Amino acid sequence: MSVLVSSRHARRRLITYGAIGIIVAAVDFSLFNVLLGQHAARFVATTVAYVTGVTTHFLLNRFFNFRNFERTIVAQARTYAVVIGFAWLVTLAVVELGVRLGFAPFPSRIAAAILNFPLGFLSHRYLTFGAGITAAVRTRLSKQR
Repeated sequence: MSVLVSSRHARRRLITYGAIGIIVAAVDFSLFNVLLGQHAARFVATTVAYVTGVTTHFLLNRFFNFRNFERTIVAQARTYAVVIGFAWLVTLAVVELGVRLGFAPFPSRIAAAILNFPLGFLSHRYLTFGAGITAAVRTRLSKQR
């Protein structure tokens, strides 16, 4: 990861991304625990807390961290949704796997967040708040020719 965040500017973005992640984790995990305390199904608690967290995450990163307004908020939100969709599947799988291995849901949820952190930072930096998925694929294909 250090190679990909070698500039001072990139390190600052990573640190800010981490700080935003802590805020979002507090929102996500608190809501997750409240919903479990209200006897919501794990799937429902995980999903509702996750959607609330990622919405907060998108807005804070767009306006306070990456500050990239070259693409519209709708275009960025679509890319964000794709990236988060994959991260959501990872989250559901890790929580379920953790529970099946005998861990409580909350520590399993933390493990999922830790796994998603570097993947999310790089995806959002280069795709969501970068040129987008289509442009990244085109660039990659043109370099292979």
